[in-house]
Amino acid sequence: MLESVNQDVYMEMLCTEFDLFLEALAMDTQTMYKFQQDNASLHVSKRTRKFLDAFMKKHRLTIVDWPPNSPNLSPIEDLWVHLKYELHQQFPDTAKLKGLPQTIRAALRE
Repeated sequence: MLESVNQDVYMEMLCTEFDLFLEALAMDTQTMYKFQQDNASLHVSKRTRKFLDAFMKKHRLTIVDWPPNSPNLSPIEDLWVHLKYELHQQFPDTAKLKGLPQTIRAALRE
């Protein structure tokens, strides 16, 4: 079973997995790295920000500011457009689907 990601899981993941990755990069002392994350509540909570301040200083990283409500910066948005286009090309009737999500899911399953 997958564990849901909360502040504790996120910070633990950064300490274990990301920390190892950054240690490997530390040999390249000429490059300054930037860290990017979105505005998910677990990324911007006071506790996570306090943790990230120390973590970023340790690894000499800067955090890229992510503007609020900026779906244009999210690469998944481009993928959704492409997937919808392909779906409508292969199954033209899906372009006219309306209703509740479960109704649409049932129609797509058929």
